[in-house]
Amino acid sequence: MNFEFTTPFALDKREQIATQVVNKLSQYLPGLQVDCSYESGFNLPLTQVWLKKDYGEYLNQIIKYHNSRQLRFRFSLDNKLVTGLRFKDEIEYWSNDETTILLDTINKVILSCD
Repeated sequence: MNFEFTTPFALDKREQIATQVVNKLSQYLPGLQVDCSYESGFNLPLTQVWLKKDYGEYLNQIIKYHNSRQLRFRFSLDNKLVTGLRFKDEIEYWSNDETTILLDTINKVILSCD
């Protein structure tokens, strides 16, 4: 599943946007961090709720390998715009409430940076 932003933003602002979002959501999403990959994005710790779920042998191994729940920015190198988020390894292991508050906050931060 992919998530689209209301307004795309410049690729070179992804760390700035992610840092502002993490600062705003620290009390609502404990442990939220900026992902350090080239794509950047967000990490949430794996809690027992997620570790106890059975995703099947293959996905269970991937989850334990990553040790966090990851959403990465989606962007185009052609136009250098970040357009949304995607689940790392296509594992949808963020709750609807978590993704909703994250997307709402990202969209607000993008608008405040213009």
